[in-house]
Amino acid sequence: MINKWKEMMKGLKFIVSNPFIFAEKRSVDKFEELAEEGWQIKKIWLGGFMYILEEVEPKSISYYFDSQPNPTEQYYRVFYNAGWKLVDTSNSLHLFFAPAGTTLLERNSEKLQTRFRSESSYFGKYSIGIFIAILFVFLGWVFIEWNIVRNLLIGVLSILIIGFSVTFTPYAIYKWRIQKLRNNDRN
Repeated sequence: MINKWKEMMKGLKFIVSNPFIFAEKRSVDKFEELAEEGWQIKKIWLGGFMYILEEVEPKSISYYFDSQPNPTEQYYRVFYNAGWKLVDTSNSLHLFFAPAGTTLLERNSEKLQTRFRSESSYFGKYSIGIFIAILFVFLGWVFIEWNIVRNLLIGVLSILIIGFSVTFTPYAIYKWRIQKLRNNDRN
């Protein structure tokens, strides 16, 4: 059984990478370096946090991320006609590749801003809700004098703080990306 597993995993590599919203350029550069070393992305895993790579002949290729919530055949055809092939899709994140030097497609800034606004709104609502819960739990911890309940509230507070950081971080990054797109549009 173990030998079968090893044989199946031979020629595959798993990497953790920054997701699309955090560091798109850094991820693309890393993937292009790996392709020159003989590792090409086969699959996006866990929403862009992990990637499965397969061993191939080393070559110079370019990667390109795009975000499209409901892609149509026309959407994929535009990329194909420009020389880009789809690697994989995860939710609304699409990764394409092409020979090095292939012209990048111009992103529709307004559409991307709308998408980022929608995502930031989603995370923002949860951040506000969790923040309010943190305040109530903290007030309970301050005013309740039973030690066992206070210890329980500390545990709940810790979990809520983790939840807040997990929802607020993407919210802040989406807001930052929207501002960056606006600034690029002005220039």
